[in-house]
Amino acid sequence: MSIVNVVLLIFGLGTCARGVYALVKQDVSEDNERIVGRAAARHGAILVAIGLAVASHAVFQWPWITALVDWVRQPG
Repeated sequence: MSIVNVVLLIFGLGTCARGVYALVKQDVSEDNERIVGRAAARHGAILVAIGLAVASHAVFQWPWITALVDWVRQPG
């Protein structure tokens, strides 16, 4: 596993952990803004999805993640 994949794995797992925390607590602060209730749960679900996608790509090197990133980076 390359160093880039290790960094992606750590970033993905950290993001996933922040998402799980937001889902459980439903009271988090993000960019000096307090998020509570359903908004915090929604924020947590998004973080979990992003974290799992990044960590999965680091482990399995799925080509659809790379294609998605290339599509997002294309000039408008």
